[in-house]
Amino acid sequence: MKLGKIFKLFKKGAKAAPKGKDQVVGGGFDWPSGMRIGVFGHSNSGKTVYFTVLNEECKVSKNLGLSVTDNITAGEFLANYRALWGLGTSDSAGTMVDLREDKQFPPSTPSEKILQFNVILDRSKNIPIITYDYNGKAVSIQERHELADKVRDFMYGCQGLLFFFDPKVLGAELQCQAHVASFVNMLEMLAPAGGRLPIPVALVVTKADVLPGFSGEGQTVLVRSDQEHLLAEDYELFLENILASNRIASNSAWAGSVRDILVKLKDFLKLVIGRTLDFQVFFTSNTGVEPTKIGTDVGRSLYKPPDKMQPIGVREPFYWLLKSIIRNRRLVAFRKLAKYAVVFSLIFAAVWSAPHLYSFHLKLNRISALEDRLWEGKGTVHEIPEKGRLDLRTAYNSYARSKFTNWVFQDFAVQASYVYDYYNTISEDVDLQKLAKSIGQLTNIVRDSTRWPKVAPTGDTVVTTEETAKLESGVRHYTQAPDGSSLQTRSTRALELWDLFKAALVQRESQDAWDAIVRQVELYPTMTPKPSAEIKQLGATMLGIVNSRELEQKREVVHQKTTGEFDQFSARLSEETDPAFLLGTAVKKLRSYRRQLASDPDRQEDVARIDKFLKDAKNFDKNREYRFTLSNCPPGHHVHIKVVGKGKPDEWPRPQQIRLNRPASIIWRAGDHIYIALHEKDHGGEDESWGETYKALAELTSDFAIFEMTEIITLTATGQQISFSFEEDPKKKLPKW
Repeated sequence: MKLGKIFKLFKKGAKAAPKGKDQVVGGGFDWPSGMRIGVFGHSNSGKTVYFTVLNEECKVSKNLGLSVTDNITAGEFLANYRALWGLGTSDSAGTMVDLREDKQFPPSTPSEKILQFNVILDRSKNIPIITYDYNGKAVSIQERHELADKVRDFMYGCQGLLFFFDPKVLGAELQCQAHVASFVNMLEMLAPAGGRLPIPVALVVTKADVLPGFSGEGQTVLVRSDQEHLLAEDYELFLENILASNRIASNSAWAGSVRDILVKLKDFLKLVIGRTLDFQVFFTSNTGVEPTKIGTDVGRSLYKPPDKMQPIGVREPFYWLLKSIIRNRRLVAFRKLAKYAVVFSLIFAAVWSAPHLYSFHLKLNRISALEDRLWEGKGTVHEIPEKGRLDLRTAYNSYARSKFTNWVFQDFAVQASYVYDYYNTISEDVDLQKLAKSIGQLTNIVRDSTRWPKVAPTGDTVVTTEETAKLESGVRHYTQAPDGSSLQTRSTRALELWDLFKAALVQRESQDAWDAIVRQVELYPTMTPKPSAEIKQLGATMLGIVNSRELEQKREVVHQKTTGEFDQFSARLSEETDPAFLLGTAVKKLRSYRRQLASDPDRQEDVARIDKFLKDAKNFDKNREYRFTLSNCPPGHHVHIKVVGKGKPDEWPRPQQIRLNRPASIIWRAGDHIYIALHEKDHGGEDESWGETYKALAELTSDFAIFEMTEIITLTATGQQISFSFEEDPKKKLPKW
């Protein structure tokens, strides 16, 4: 799984905070066991029809199957199905038979119904579902209904919630806002005081077939996966980006409908957007087309189902809700596991840290503080007083022999023993090793030009880094050793070379300053005692710098010469039109110039021009079709053409006759030869040999024969002329400088 997808899952999990156990809404209502799915919608919003149609749609679905588990639900679905599809029964003949009746929508739910069924999700997971169908007046804010508390109690305990909105109320502003206000009240009950929404929530715009621009399944889901991040933004940014997306903006009528929905439901959406990523907007239709109006009733119009029911998007909201619930359950379980892991880690860290604090902070830290105090201002261990060295030996010996240290930190006990031995056996060899290491570090600085000392603004000295200055001071300290000692001799020779190197950096353009280094190193074979290995290495490294500098100067001379020649050639190339020159001579020269200019940062524009020119020229190295017409030919004649080259047979294509003002084509690439035969007989004549015999022959045998073909061709044998008109002049494809 990609990192971005993992992050998205955890972000969703972070939004899914569980509800507090002490928060009570209704109370006293018993509900059957199972995953509770809530459908929150007003009267005539399509709740009853939705579940009936969903039941039918799931019978042919691969990833969402539905099976009813109680008689009440089965009876409800069957009665509604018969009404919607216009089916009845009769036993007048002694046998039950189906009858066709008038189709009608089920009546509004007068009271309440608990619907129970099993869902088989993705052919693998069987989930018991309980949902609640009720009179839509129970969620109205305009009147108090006897089922209001029971509906709120059911919704509060849901694992997922679908808000059903009837777009037919968009034209009735007060009713529309009343519906939105009841939506908002339910959200505030689920997540008061601006908290995170604890469950997946979806807005389902039913009866989408009445919306202008709605055309089918492709418009069911509003927020695609690549736009899901917009749910973490504020409402205004969400609205702007959704309406600006291509799939919405490309259909002006649909864009207007979507905008109308999102604006009218602004208060509801502002509560959802930014508080959860488990939110989606669906546009569905239980019928597929707008039903036929057949009359009116108190407060509403009456419709009958269309002749052919073609539901759109009915499964998507339910499938999305179930998948979101399952994902959130897994994330909640993971968070619980993570809490245990954190507690365990804290306990483990505390138990593990205690011996470390005792060993390193209380014991070893005191020894280190003593050692730092004794070494302060000292260059070698010989300068530490004998009593100080004795204290260090005692402290390190005590730490190394401690039973606790040997039991828990045996490796540190071994290292402490080494330090004890160092202070117990002081000798010049130790200082010589330290000096050799310091000289080696100076050698590393010389190797790396990025670490060289910088020339001061005054131009007469260099400025070193703190690290280099400390290293140089350590080497200089050993020059105070007794005269004639190895320490004094080696440190003095190292500093002589180092000082010459710094002087050469100040006078970088002076050859004498660099020659001084060469003269110093050349004296080494005659010195007594012989220079040590690290001194020789330092000298050899500096000689390498000098030699590289001389080589670079020679390269610069060659480079200057190359750039001068290139500039002259560039001026000629910008005026040249000869194909043979542009595709032959120019290509070879430009390849050579490119190799020499590629390393020059100031010439990268020229390198880019060369690359483009070579790329365009390379197009002629590929087999390409050239279309043309024979625009000039002696009367009563026609021509045959063959192209001979790598991968092409040396034979005349047949049957082929190229006649005046008739289109033809050839396949050609650079290096191919073109042969044009002039023939006098008409098509079908007895003497037609398809180019094997001819009256006259033109041989275009240069590497760029196609350009010869664009000119007037004079046949040497007869003095006659022929010419061709190309659909696209090959010269226009020549590389430009």
